[in-house]
Amino acid sequence: MSRDRLQRRDCHKPSPELVGLLRDRAQLIHNEGSLVNGVFRINIKICAANKIDYANERKRLRAVKWGLMNIDFQVLANRVWDQKDIIDPLMSGPEARKDNFVWTSLLHDMKEDNCTASQLIKGKSIPLQIVKAARPGR
Repeated sequence: MSRDRLQRRDCHKPSPELVGLLRDRAQLIHNEGSLVNGVFRINIKICAANKIDYANERKRLRAVKWGLMNIDFQVLANRVWDQKDIIDPLMSGPEARKDNFVWTSLLHDMKEDNCTASQLIKGKSIPLQIVKAARPGR
């Protein structure tokens, strides 16, 4: 393992939730022994919390790598909003809806899941499958 990677691993502090679970596990083992069912349940919770911490750390490191740690999201939102006139025809114009794979897939999924455009516009009662399909990177 590279020295840089070891240093990053050493710098990472466990989340308060993970520390609490480890304390609970130690206390339970001290009071009732290591073979009680509660220890197995806590072990599973520890694994899940550790996986979440690891994923969050990877996201944080990616954000640092791309220089995204100190972004003013209000300024970013304004910059994106300023591009609306350029982006709209590409994303929501009639030609884009006909040719864009994302739009055709979304329209197909909406038909299958009985979701209407008004539901999407209002943001209410949208089937979970549509929400998952619409998220970037999914």
